[in-house]
Order: sequence, then C-alpha cells, then structure tokens
Amino acid sequence: MSSQAAGPSWRLLPFFSHVQVKDAHDAASSPEAFRSPAEISSTCSTSHGVAVADIHGGVHILGSTLEATYSWQAHHDGRVTHLIERKGILVTLGEERTSRLPLLKIWDLEHRDQSNAPTLLRSVKVQHGSRPDPVTTVALSSTLSHLAIGLGDGTVLLYRNLDQSLFSGSTSLTALPKPKTVHESSTEPITGLGFREPLHPTGSRVSEKEKEAEQLILFIVTTARVLSYIAAGKSSGSAPTVVDEVGCGLGCTTIYERTQEMVLARDDAIYMCSPEGRGACYIIEWPKISVTSFKNYLVLVSPPFFPSGNSGSATVRNYVARTPNAGAIDVSKLTILDMENHLTAYSEAMFTEGVRDVFLHEGSIHVLGNDGKLFRLEEKSTAQKLDLLFSRSLYPVAIGLAESEGLDPQEVATIHKQYADHLYAKGEFESATKSYVKTLGWVQPSYVIRKFLDAQQIHNLATYLQELHTKGLANADHTTLLLNTYTKLRDVSRLDAFIKSSTTGGHHRHGHHKSRKSQDAADIDALPFDLDTAIRVCRQAGYFDHAMYLAKKYKRHDDYLRIQIEDVGDGSVKDALTYLRSLGPEISLALTILTGVPILKAATNLVRYGRTLLSKLPDETTSLLIDVCSGVRDLVASSYGINGQPPSAVVNGKNGVTNGSGHSRSPTAGTGSGIPYLSLLNYNRAGGADSPTASPNPNATSSPDEMNEAPAPWTVPKDERVVVSEKQSTPSLHGRSDSFDAATVRTATIIAPRHPIPRPSQYFAHFVDHRTHFIRFLEAVAQNRWGQRIQPLSTSRSGDKKVAKDKDVDPEESEDQVAIWNTLLDLYLSAASDSAEALSNINPTEVELKQRAMNVLENQSGLPYDTMHALIVCSTHSFTDGLVLLWEKLGMYEEVLRFWMDQELHPERSITLSPSANSPTASARVIECLDKYGQQNPHLYTLVLRFLTSSPALLSRHTEDLKRLLNVVHEEKYIPPLGVVQILSRNEVASIGLVKEWLMERIQESREGVEADRELISSYRSETQTKLKEIAELSDPNKPKVFHATRCSVCGGSLDLPAVHFMCNHSYHSRCLNEHETECPTCARDHNLIREIRRDNEQVAAQHDLFLFNVENEGFSAVASAYSKGILGRGFDPLAQQLS
Repeated sequence: MSSQAAGPSWRLLPFFSHVQVKDAHDAASSPEAFRSPAEISSTCSTSHGVAVADIHGGVHILGSTLEATYSWQAHHDGRVTHLIERKGILVTLGEERTSRLPLLKIWDLEHRDQSNAPTLLRSVKVQHGSRPDPVTTVALSSTLSHLAIGLGDGTVLLYRNLDQSLFSGSTSLTALPKPKTVHESSTEPITGLGFREPLHPTGSRVSEKEKEAEQLILFIVTTARVLSYIAAGKSSGSAPTVVDEVGCGLGCTTIYERTQEMVLARDDAIYMCSPEGRGACYIIEWPKISVTSFKNYLVLVSPPFFPSGNSGSATVRNYVARTPNAGAIDVSKLTILDMENHLTAYSEAMFTEGVRDVFLHEGSIHVLGNDGKLFRLEEKSTAQKLDLLFSRSLYPVAIGLAESEGLDPQEVATIHKQYADHLYAKGEFESATKSYVKTLGWVQPSYVIRKFLDAQQIHNLATYLQELHTKGLANADHTTLLLNTYTKLRDVSRLDAFIKSSTTGGHHRHGHHKSRKSQDAADIDALPFDLDTAIRVCRQAGYFDHAMYLAKKYKRHDDYLRIQIEDVGDGSVKDALTYLRSLGPEISLALTILTGVPILKAATNLVRYGRTLLSKLPDETTSLLIDVCSGVRDLVASSYGINGQPPSAVVNGKNGVTNGSGHSRSPTAGTGSGIPYLSLLNYNRAGGADSPTASPNPNATSSPDEMNEAPAPWTVPKDERVVVSEKQSTPSLHGRSDSFDAATVRTATIIAPRHPIPRPSQYFAHFVDHRTHFIRFLEAVAQNRWGQRIQPLSTSRSGDKKVAKDKDVDPEESEDQVAIWNTLLDLYLSAASDSAEALSNINPTEVELKQRAMNVLENQSGLPYDTMHALIVCSTHSFTDGLVLLWEKLGMYEEVLRFWMDQELHPERSITLSPSANSPTASARVIECLDKYGQQNPHLYTLVLRFLTSSPALLSRHTEDLKRLLNVVHEEKYIPPLGVVQILSRNEVASIGLVKEWLMERIQESREGVEADRELISSYRSETQTKLKEIAELSDPNKPKVFHATRCSVCGGSLDLPAVHFMCNHSYHSRCLNEHETECPTCARDHNLIREIRRDNEQVAAQHDLFLFNVENEGFSAVASAYSKGILGRGFDPLAQQLS
C-alpha cells in the first residue's frame, strides 16, 4: 500500500473553467428540467442524452441543449431512486404505491411505443426475504451481462446473463433470471457497487471476445469494508473476498475509468482498491459526500458548510475573500483531482446551499446546485494547459500532462527539450543531461553535444553519448566522440562497460535456428555503436586490448592482426600467427559483409603482413602459408601446425581430378604463361637473411615422402573424399633422399575444398629474404594442391605416363602452377650458382640442386613450367645441361650445334658449369648431335661441314668424320656436289686431295648419268616419231586400214561376224560390246585418265595465285613443272581463249 500526501503537493492549476448553463429560451433561468432540484431524484448520462428522474416517477430524456426531448411515467404513483444505462438499455429502480417492494424496470431507449415512451422490456420486484429493503446502489456491466443491486440490509443481488434474457425474444415482463445473493451482512449496508471491466496492458478496454475470456470483478463496498466477487470468468461464483477493511458512505464510491479500480472517497483520504488489495492512498482531509470519475479526473463534492477566512483550504479562503457576507450562506466545495499528474485541476466553493448532483454530458462535467443553478465545467485544451504550465515553469508537470493526454512523442520530446534548456540555464547540468536523454530520436544530437563540449561538462557529454548509443541512434562521429571522451577521462571502467556490456547482449536477441554467419551479422547490427569507428578510436588512444576485444569478437580479422602486428609489438607476432590458425575454415572462406564484395580474409591479411611474420617466425609462417594455399580446413590441428609436416594432398575440386597414377591433370610444360616472379625479387645472391649460407632448421620440414605419408589431420565428409594410389618418391631438398620402392603403394585422401583457395602467387614477394623457406613453400603447395612434385629421372622414366592437359582447368590455377614451377627452377639454379664458399655449409649440394632443376626440365610428369622462361633462367645461371635439354625439347637443334661449336671454337667464352661441358670433346658432341638430328634437319650438314673445315686442327681430328659425312650427304642427296665444293673451298683449310676420290666418284656418276639421259632422250625421240607416223596414217583418208585380228579382245573367242574393229587394232564380237558403245573398251580407261589430267591442268592454269605460291616456294622447278604439264602453253591460256 502506498500513501501520497495531498496538501501542498496537489498543486492547484485551473484546467477547468465554469460556465452557468441557461435555458435555451430564457437566458435568465436554468434549463427547465433543473429549476426544481428538490424534485430531482436521480440523473445519469446516456447514449441518447441526460436522463433525469423525478420524485413523481417520471423520467425525462434531455437533448444537447438540455431540453426534454421526450418523457414518460416510469413508476406510477411513486418515485425513481436509481438510473443506469448501457448500450441504449435504461435500468430504473423505484418505488410505487401499489407495491411495498422496490421495482426493477428495464427500458429500450432505441424503440418507443405509441405514447412516445421507450419500450418496457422487463418489470420485476426486487425482493430478498420477506421484509422489503430499500435499494442503496446499482451497477450494470458494459456488456449488459450482469446487473448488481445493493440493498440497505447488506445484501447484494446479482442478475447474470441479463443480456441473453433481454434479447431472447420473450415478451414476458417478468422473464428475468433469478438473482443470486452474492453477499449478505445485516450490520453493513451496501454503499457502493462497481464492475471492474477487463483492460489491456495499455489501459484500453478489450473487445467483446476478449472480455468473455477475462474475469469480470464486482466490487462491493459497505460502510466497513471493500470486497471483490468474481462475477464471470475463471473461478467465478466463489465467495467474495475482502479487499480492504475500510468502507465509506453512500455515494462516495466510483470506478476509476483509467485503471478500473474502486475509488473510496472518505473524509480522511481517497483510497484506490483493486482485486488484489488496497492500492494508492491520497490524503485529502475534508468531508466528502460524492465522487465521480471523468477521464483521468475524480470530481469530489463536500457537504454544505459555512465558509470561514480561517479555513485550512485555500479555496475556501479565496471564496471568503472575494464574496461579501460569505459566512452567512452555506456552500459546498467541488474539487477536480488529476490522478495521473497529482494536481488539483479545479477547486471552487461557490455552490451555495450545496450540490444536488454531478453528471456528465457531451464531454463536460455538469454540476447541479440545490439552488437550481446548473454549471458546466469545461476542460481547457491541451495547448492551453501547457501554456499555463510553461508560464509557471512547471515542466515536469507539463511532461506528465502530455503523456497522460497521449500527445505525439515528438511533442513530448519538445517539452523535454524545453525543460532541459531550462535546467541548463539554471546550471543544473546533470538534471539537464537526463532531460536531454529523453529527447533522443527527436532532437538533433548535435544540438545537445555543442552544449557540453566544455571540458568541465565532459562527464555529462559521456552520459548523453552513451545513452545515444544505447538507443541505437549514434553514428560513427558519435562513437568517435564518446570513446575519445572515455579516453580523455581515463575512465577504463566505463569504457569496459560500454564496449563489453554492449557486445554481450546481442547473442541472446536472436534465435538459435540462425546460421553462424547470419548470427554474426545480426550481432553486428545489434551493436549500439559503429564497430569500425570503435576499433579505430581505441587504437588511436592506445587502448589496444579493447580494440582487439572488439576485432576478435566480431571477426574483424584485418583489424585484429593490424593491432597485433603494428601496434602491440614483436611479442604479439606469435599470437597473431596463432590467431590466423584459429580461424579454421574462415581463413579461406569467401564472405560477403555489408558491401557484398567477396574477401579472402586470411589471404588479405597474409598478403599484408606476410613479410613481417616471415621476418619474425619464418618456419611457422611458412607452415601457415602452405596450409592456406593447400586448402587445409582445420589449421589448428594441421600437421604443419603441429610438427611442421604438410598434410595430405589437397586438390581444388574446380581445377582437376586425380587420375589413377596419382597425378593431378594439369597443363603440360610450355603451355602456360607464368610470370617470372623471381625476377621481381631482389635476391642477394651472395647470401642474405635466408641465403644458402645460413644453416636451415633440419626440423623445419620433412622429405616429400614423409610429407606424403603424413595422415590428413582433419575430418572430411565421405562424399568429399577421393582415394588414389601413388607410387612416387623424391629426394628431399634439405638433404635426405629416400630410395623409391616400386612395390610400395601409398593411399592418399584427396580433399576437394568447398571454398576458394587463395592464389599462392600473391605471397611470393614476402620470401625475398627467405630463399630456403620459399623453396619449401613452393614444393609443398605444388604437392598438396595439385599433386605435382619432382620425380627423379630414374623414376620418371620407368614408365609413368604424362599428365594429360585438363581442358576445364581454371586459367588462374594454370597461371599459378606455371608461376610456382618457374620460380622453383629459378630458385634451384640461383642457389646452385652461388660460390663454393656459400655452398660449403648448405645441404643439398650444388649437384643435387642442379639435378632437381634437371628433373623439372625433364618434365616427364607434366610439370607446367614456361619453357621460354626456363630458357632465360638457364641462360642467366649458365646452366648448360638445362639449356641443351630445353633446346632439344623445343626442336632448336641448330642452337644445340652452334652451342657446341662455340664451345669448341671459343673456349674462353664458355658459360658451362658442368665439368664435362668444357672438354676437348665439344667437337665430338657436334658430330653426335648431327647424327642424332641430321636426318630430320638436313640443313645441319651444311653447318657442320663448315664447322669441321673451319680450322686445320679441327679438320685433322675429324678427317674420317668428314669423309663419312660426305658419303651421307651424297647418299641422302642433302647437298649437291657443287654445293659441297663451294663449302669446302671457302677457305684454305680443306685441300683437293682430301676430297679427290669423293669428287672423282661424283664426276664419274655425273658422266654416267648424262650418258643415261642422252640414251633416254634418243629413245623418247624415236618413240615420238613412230607415234607421229601412226597418227599420220590414221589421219589419211586415202589409205585404208587393214585389220588382221582373228580373236575377240574381250572374250578371246574366234572372231566371227558381226564384228567391230577399232583403229587401235582391237576387235570385238558385236555381242561383246554394249549398245551404242563408240570407244574401244580396252583403251577407254587410259584415254579417260589422260583427259582427266588435261582437265585438271586446265583448272590449275586458271589458278594464278596457286602458281605464284609454288614459284615462291619451289623456284624454277615449279616453272619447269608448269611447262611439262602444258599449263603455260597457248592452248591452255584462259585469257587467249577469251580473246580468240
């Protein structure tokens, strides 16, 4: 129970003004219905107007002008004691001379009979026991479902389901449900009844359906106590329970509309009662005879008294001061209390001879005095009330009034702003800050911030800004200002509370059904401040722990690593590396954050900080880079993260499928176009931070075989696993070489990751001073990501198949593969080309490094390096074996020969490193290469002949080789004898005696050939003459042709008539020839062939472009061929034919 004093705390503010109501036809008098107040027994407000009952049993319905619209005799020969109306149904209780019991009548105001009286629905006697008792009070529920009547003997009768009875269609006037006696007390008369209607939490009434589910409470007030009875709903029908042991007099109870509480107006105080017990208690110590509820007001009326100037009431004193002879006339004081704002809205003592009744009409309070005067108390508008309060600087009251009146939130915020400005002007800054906080969302924050920018007001500024963030209305500038405020104050506790308390509440505001990614995004959205700004300001102020807390909690990996590496110092580099590993799958997960742009989080961070991490922790950073670029999912449990060994091979599902040989399908050598990344790195070839002079950590990595045998340290769904077998082994770069066992079969799990894997090429620049780790990184990534590794020549030549080129390979993946092997080749040769002193403390040796380079160049397993780049690298590092191998693979055999020739002729310019390359047998290499490549490249013989005859010493060593080559040239007809003579005669090294026998043989062969040609020409001439003679004979019409054939040329039988003879001396039976056949069947085939050849030659003769092309490529032989075919003859010239 709470108690609030009235007295001075109930400030008097004139929110009501009184106006005397006059008759519409007589401005000097009150309305006719109220001129005789002594005859008025009861009044009530209805939906049809004001109902006024008189002591003669009549009821009058007054309209808006308070003139009677119609009247009727409700109780004959009696009087009406009580009136109450709901939904157009008027309930009257009265007395009639014909009955000693009170009568209950129910009228339908919506319908009237012929006498203009409302329809009488029911008329029954109110009886409890045999003795009649007067009715003291009545209550009707808003739904007409329940009617309660209180009697003077302490009995309460309850009519249930009244609405069903009224609208059931029965015409019987007595058809009412039997009343239930819910309370009896012979010593306590009933002084008040009221139904507590169900309410929403907001205070508004519920709908009809909701009312049915709620409890309907009947308050029963006696002279000694207050009880509550559940009339409907759960637990209805049980005995009334005592609410309070305080009662009141007749007419001093009402139901407060806003809270549906029972109001008891006692002389000492006003009590508010709910079904649970007594509520608020307001001490107002003066006598009261009635109380009426209106909106959020209570209208209190005192009994008549004689006013005195010594009264404790200021209202009475004021009345005495302004009224002459005030003490001679008794008056009643009427007071209107604003229960929500705890103020007196009206108080006057001008009602002489007392107040007869108080009723409501058209939203105003009407007061009828015993002197017949009627006053209307008009409530001032909200704007007028606020102006009054502002003029008196009563801002708290104005705020309460605005809220109770239901003003727009923006208008309420405007009042808070005015109040805050008022407090700020008075110097009450903390109170002003509290008021400014209540304007958030309606008043621009900049308006308030400018007021507290003074250094002395920084605490209040922090308070306001923190509330601004709590409401979620802050922007990045506000966050910056607030955090700067905390840092200026050095208030770590408030900074912790702001950051950590704000970030811990977001996790419970979202359902568990959301995915982790959507949950993280929702948590960021729920933050009351801008996350990026908070991290930035904490960094700038030196509060690195707070910045790291936010970055780590909300997965701002870039910010977290930037703080760890750039701000905290060297000691946190290891923590940063551990954090990168802890990210797990997110280290290569493509996320879309706010902007929708995909980002490879760890890839971005490692590109930015990889060089720093390598300089501090090279082994661990290299292991992490290998895992990232290999697509390892669980980086914490990765083999690299535990013992420095790589995990099982991982193949990008987008770029290839491992074949049965254990190799990934990738482009073959020379097909890619990788960038020579190593040429962009400024390596210190004489030794650097990680040059070969530095002794590497023997435990930094294991041999590739050991790496391959390491089990996959993560768990992968079965549908993502592909089991393959591999029979491969390769010596370790760091000194260990494991022998290959052909019987050993390794089974590896190839994992196709779900998310894109970062490109290795973006990390190449970080290894500028870490050559050994760079080699380790490249070898491991190629092995784990694409299943590519170097195989010894002995192994690769044992029958392994080359990897077929995958047409579906991603171009970026192909470029990365080429770039890795290009760079590895450069690294091998750059390490091997260092001085012997630099190699004295490094393992592997120069020979091993070059052997690995040769294994790459051999490319038997399809390693996708760029051949042209490899040529440049081998040339730069003077790697002879590699150059020769590449020239051979590219078909540049002339370059191989010229290389060995140069080695022989200019040994001082030798670039070879191999002990066997700068030997006196370089010329022998020329002969070997010629024997190897000469058959497919005959032009090489000309080059070698010139080389062998370039010096006497060289010729003396290879005289026999020269003779053998001359024989080969002659046998294969690579060079004509004249060309050989011209080659040998270009200097004085080769003598005639050296090739005398060979020349004699060639001359003799030429003579024999000339003689054979002459004989052939002679035979052609004689044959031609014979043919011409035959043609002449056949063409001569005067010379008959005699046929001597005796057998058929088809069937071979004896020739008989009829027979057919042809000029070609072939004869046939007529039956052996087809009908209408005019050409010799035997010679037709040859003739057709000749005609086809001539037709083709004619067509070719018209194709001038083809003829010119043949001349450009074949020279005079094309012209001679054209003459031989008759193409250039006049008979086949299309132009000549057109002209003719």
